Amino acid sequence: MDKYKPESLRLAVGTIFHNKAQELDRLGNSLSHIGIDYWFLVGGGFNDTPGFSATDNKTLNVITKYRELQKDNGSSGIQIIFEEMHGATEFMKRMKYLDMCREYNCNALFIVDSDEYAYENEEWDFERNWEKFRRYFYSSLERHPTHSVYSIRLIQSEYLGSDFHPRCWGYPQNMRYVQNSHYKFGNPEIDEITDPLFTHQPTYGVMEGISLKHDHNLRSDEDMKSRRYYQDYLVKYEQFLERPDLTDGNPLMARRLALREMAPFEDNCICFKCFRMKGIDLKTIIDPRPRDKREKDPYLTGIPL
Repeated sequence: MDKYKPESLRLAVGTIFHNKAQELDRLGNSLSHIGIDYWFLVGGGFNDTPGFSATDNKTLNVITKYRELQKDNGSSGIQIIFEEMHGATEFMKRMKYLDMCREYNCNALFIVDSDEYAYENEEWDFERNWEKFRRYFYSSLERHPTHSVYSIRLIQSEYLGSDFHPRCWGYPQNMRYVQNSHYKFGNPEIDEITDPLFTHQPTYGVMEGISLKHDHNLRSDEDMKSRRYYQDYLVKYEQFLERPDLTDGNPLMARRLALREMAPFEDNCICFKCFRMKGIDLKTIIDPRPRDKREKDPYLTGIPL
């Protein structure tokens, strides 16, 4: 199938990661040159994350593998751009793929983290139709030339429960993460980004054709402990950023207070790996699927677990 490629559409996937070779492999395996023009990869450990922070050779080999595979697609292949940013904050790394959109003149961005991948399951009506996704993106840009944010369906559990996340951005060159936060974003020209109650530009509906699946099942227990440490820090850090009476919005002050007052946060992830890390017996988890489908394997694509 040829790529639906009007000259005005340049669509990129933006991914931040740190030494997640298996996850990147799973994600790369789920992407297609039919839908994607660029894959922006921003690697390296976050500031204040335990362990060695530079991207390791195993992960670099996965990136090289997909670069070589895309060469077979010629000029229609996905161009894979990798940037190393070890020691940066999450805010800085997410800003980087927006900078890359400006540098490579991409007017559509699909944000996919390394613990996610494009999922397909015909029985449950989760399609992976990159041409349809691309057409939806193109028509959205044409209909709403001043708006950016749209949602995508994201499957949160092995039992296929899902909700919607604002991960599809039109005109990303106009967008910014704001207030030093990784979950606050908008267009400074039209959004009230300095309002303390601002979170993000509202979404204008759901992009169809693609669903994402999220889980941590490819991560080691040590990876999960590092994730928990970082999340405990990040939650406090961004809480302090929102307290001008304590930090005046100064990231260095917020960091100092967060490191001093870290406390366990309420982790709402419902993937099986997180249940195991919490010591929850998976047999006690209620399966909401119809009884005749409960024993069927929900993993029909990607790398087998």
